[in-house]
Amino acid sequence: MARRARKRVDVRSLNEKTKKNAFNYGQPWSDDDVSALANMIAKDATTFDMAMTLGRTYYSLQTARAHVRFALSHYKVLRKWAE
Repeated sequence: MARRARKRVDVRSLNEKTKKNAFNYGQPWSDDDVSALANMIAKDATTFDMAMTLGRTYYSLQTARAHVRFALSHYKVLRKWAE
């Protein structure tokens, strides 16, 4: 089976591009931000597009996506703990 060639992405340059638009840089995530993030993940938006829309850096979106992924993967345990 042939492997699909993946385009190498320069993450550092993507982060620099998003820094220029990061109007929410350093701000806490609001419930509206998290809701928008979840909707964009469901629509399979790119990390770059999410960062530009939410006014965050590329790196912060990578981290946020990882947290959302973790929470969704362990939803049952977290839900019991929250009760």
